[in-house]
Amino acid sequence: MPAVPKHRQPIINTAVTLFRRQGYSRTGLNEIVEMSGAPKGSLYHYFPLGKSSIGVAAVKEAGCRVAATLTKLAEECRSTGELLRRHAPNFMDQPRPELFHHPKIGLLVVLALNILIVWYLLANRKRLFRHHD
Repeated sequence: MPAVPKHRQPIINTAVTLFRRQGYSRTGLNEIVEMSGAPKGSLYHYFPLGKSSIGVAAVKEAGCRVAATLTKLAEECRSTGELLRRHAPNFMDQPRPELFHHPKIGLLVVLALNILIVWYLLANRKRLFRHHD
């Protein structure tokens, strides 16, 4: 039986928090290790490419969180417009680290988040809003 990846998710959760709070470039690996409580060896075991692979996992995790929030709101809302109005404060209240303003990747991050939201709504529109038709 394979070992359960005990420290992987705490590392990702910590990275999401720190990247959102202070930005990707201002977050160090030692800070992620310390705050997550994971041994430093676990960081390189789960993320052999270091910070960049943690960054990829953090963006995926953040996307999953957005999808979960949208699913919950879709169950409560009567229309796509209502869902977007209720979700907007969640997105707009987030701190804007330099990642969003980085000349090379900032636009890609913003576009990826927006594409994720639109894709999710389109892919799930019948299921999410079937009880309101």
